[in-house]
Amino acid sequence: MPEAEIRKIFSRNLTYYLSLNNKTQKDLMNYINVSSSTVSNWCTGQKLPRMDKIQSISNWLGVQNSDLLELRSNTDKQTYHFDLNFSELASFIKENPEYLPLFDAAKNIKKEDLPFVLQMINRLQE
Repeated sequence: MPEAEIRKIFSRNLTYYLSLNNKTQKDLMNYINVSSSTVSNWCTGQKLPRMDKIQSISNWLGVQNSDLLELRSNTDKQTYHFDLNFSELASFIKENPEYLPLFDAAKNIKKEDLPFVLQMINRLQE
């Protein structure tokens, strides 16, 4: 697999797990002790961290290295099993990347408000 594809997969998964854990790029920057531009480059898929950094990020997020480095299908319940509503939302965003700005805007909402966000996205599909 080309490195560009691995960077893209890593950036998607990293962004997903940051959001899932209610963490920001700044939190990651402080934890790993790197610059904001470094974390931004990871989150946008411009660069890939070294394996030791990936291991540290995985430990911090409570996931396996493979959760950050491998492409996940919508049926992979080991990755998107944390919350059914969030799982459906994450799957929808993965299939419809044009809705990512909406997802990013909603990432700091309360868990109990997720069904409402999902309902609004479903209405946009109609």
